[in-house]
Amino acid sequence: MKHRKVFDIIVSSCVMVAIWGSASLCAHADNTMTDVTATLTTDNRQVGKNDSLGTIIYPKLEKVMANNVVNGQITRRTDTFEVTYSGQLGIGSAYAFKAVYSAVLNPSTIKAGSQDLLAQLGVASNSTNTLNLDGVTATSVLSSSIGNGTGWYLGFNVMEQNQVNGNRVGIAQMPTPVQYPLTPTIDNDPISDSSTVITGKGTFAGDTVSSDASSATAKVGKDLTYQLTVGTGLSGKSNVTVTENSGSTYDTPGTATATVKPAAVLTISSVTPNVQLVPDDVATLTTQSDSDVINWLVKVAGITAIDENTGTSDDITFSSDAADLGTKISQLAADGTLTVPIYATKAGVKSTPVNVTISKSAGSLSFGSVSKNVAFKSTEVPVSETLIPTTDNWDVAIEDTRENGSPWSVYATASKMQSADHELAGNVVYVDGTERTVMTNNSVLIKSGTRQNNTSTNQITSDWSATKGIFLDAQPGVYADSYQGTVDWSLQDTATN
Repeated sequence: MKHRKVFDIIVSSCVMVAIWGSASLCAHADNTMTDVTATLTTDNRQVGKNDSLGTIIYPKLEKVMANNVVNGQITRRTDTFEVTYSGQLGIGSAYAFKAVYSAVLNPSTIKAGSQDLLAQLGVASNSTNTLNLDGVTATSVLSSSIGNGTGWYLGFNVMEQNQVNGNRVGIAQMPTPVQYPLTPTIDNDPISDSSTVITGKGTFAGDTVSSDASSATAKVGKDLTYQLTVGTGLSGKSNVTVTENSGSTYDTPGTATATVKPAAVLTISSVTPNVQLVPDDVATLTTQSDSDVINWLVKVAGITAIDENTGTSDDITFSSDAADLGTKISQLAADGTLTVPIYATKAGVKSTPVNVTISKSAGSLSFGSVSKNVAFKSTEVPVSETLIPTTDNWDVAIEDTRENGSPWSVYATASKMQSADHELAGNVVYVDGTERTVMTNNSVLIKSGTRQNNTSTNQITSDWSATKGIFLDAQPGVYADSYQGTVDWSLQDTATN
């Protein structure tokens, strides 16, 4: 039965060590171990200048794994080999092993890897000239990557008794390492032409990233990310290309290209850019934040915006360079104006402004709803004076946007009720409990008051009842007929005398 012994040397820091130690390069693209056995050529020999080891017995390479491999080929970035052997390593009977290291070597250099195999196999120094390597796997982490040299071998650095320097023993020759192709990426594709920074990932830490958008460069960080500041370099471009370069012959410079999309093209308009504030508006806006004032102005001024690239208003917001708007509105004189530029914004793009012009007014007083047709109940000819009510409720309201406390008065005058042939024996009257006032050809105060609690609508007839409101006062002897007349309503912005 064969027993497999694995000797892995793992070094996490980015340092260089002595020849028999091991190290790893700084963060790089791919430490995945890939089978490269088929690319090696068996070539058993002592490599370079060596002392005699007598007759050498060479083991066989069963499997070789390597990192930073591209398309199955060892690259100039390869710095780790995992070698599995079978058979024996032996030297002449006149010699004994002092130390044996799995190594990568050429006629002039030993790029050391594993620890002493004698120690790992439990073999005493100078006790044997033969090692059984069946199933043994040694991981060689080199002091530096293979680089662009040629004539590299996988084999051993063998030190026999009484020797200070080792003997290079090769068992398989490597192909010439190829350059590692750098493969940078760009995070966003497409990327907005308003972007001032390109971000992405590089292949190796410390590499330099540049672009065709500006002369700026950036370094790939330990986490392999980069941030390349290009300022306004993307404006007007249809695409952008970044290039990663290691500055050495180890790598083939790589590029990545992203489409540059136009920034939003915003069109803004206003239906009513001149906004007149009534006292309630001023009182409310004085306490609002700038953003709240802007949102209110957008609504009342009918401001809309679209992105010409998408034909929609999606993700569009509104802003202004103006500040402290509440205070400025509160200080606005009655005959003064305030201009507020409002912009549409999207993804960092700002439209040309719509200028909203604000002015203050004292507000207004006017009728709201007023009943157009009201009928009195049909009644038999009375034998005594009779008050006839209406069949429908009266609806009279005023709209008041002036300052709180502003006075108002509502008056009404009725015409004489007439038919085609007769004049009504009686009058239209205003009744309030026991009080009765003739309205026929007489202006009567119906209701008065002042504006209260920022309420703009006041229902004048809301409290009318069976004992309050407009009635027809019919006298005895009235002719039976159909009579008509009018009520003329009058609204004044003064208190009653």
